[in-house]
Amino acid sequence: CLAPFTRFYTNYLWYDSHQYASVFWTRFFVQAGLFISFSVLSCLIYWVNWKKAWKNGSHRMVTPEGNIAQATRFGPLVFAIPLAFINGFAAQANWEPFLRYLYLVPFGSTDYIFKNDLSFYVFSLPFWRFILDWVNGILWTSLIGCLVIYRLTRGVVFEGGRFEINSSARTHFTCILSAMLLSFGVGFWLDRYSLLFSSNGVVFGAGYTDIKVLLPAITLLAFTALFGVILLCANLAKPMWKISLVIMIGLGAISIASKS
Repeated sequence: CLAPFTRFYTNYLWYDSHQYASVFWTRFFVQAGLFISFSVLSCLIYWVNWKKAWKNGSHRMVTPEGNIAQATRFGPLVFAIPLAFINGFAAQANWEPFLRYLYLVPFGSTDYIFKNDLSFYVFSLPFWRFILDWVNGILWTSLIGCLVIYRLTRGVVFEGGRFEINSSARTHFTCILSAMLLSFGVGFWLDRYSLLFSSNGVVFGAGYTDIKVLLPAITLLAFTALFGVILLCANLAKPMWKISLVIMIGLGAISIASKS
């Protein structure tokens, strides 16, 4: 139990012995701030989504003693808190990208493809990657939690080989899936800049194939994801789930394959 405190105090003594106590406290407060802010935000997102899922489906799950939702109304929060802490610990581990972005300094030179200042690739790109990974984790966890809750409360039903989903659950899933597709699109857009770090060619950096083939393809995927968001939102007025799911699954598969 004392190991974390011992390590903390030892680190402080080392920094202080080299006259860098201010650096130690800067890192400490940044990590603490990231942990608290991302934990609270994660918990809020989980709780709002899962509470809404329970509310949308609970009226279909009634026992002889009454509505089961009354006895378990704090259930979503019970699961949201520990998962939020996990997100908070993951966020505090990324204190370096946060500080680099916070104290960004332009280099005064630009790359030849995107015309961005080179500081963007050192300070900004890693930070936005961290934010995007966090958002993806939040959305996937929220989606899985909502699926479980809707299944338990019969908001989503599989019976007789048929798939049924009530209107409230459909609207809720549309919002989450739209956010996920938008996240995919942002990820593809950031992947364009990562081509400058390509190691596929003879030399390190973007080669002919990266610029002439991969760059247009990734850009097209980004706009396809945006089109998928529009299509999913259109489902609220006119159901087009089959086309939307095909786009969603296809982009998800491509995104996973591109990371492997």
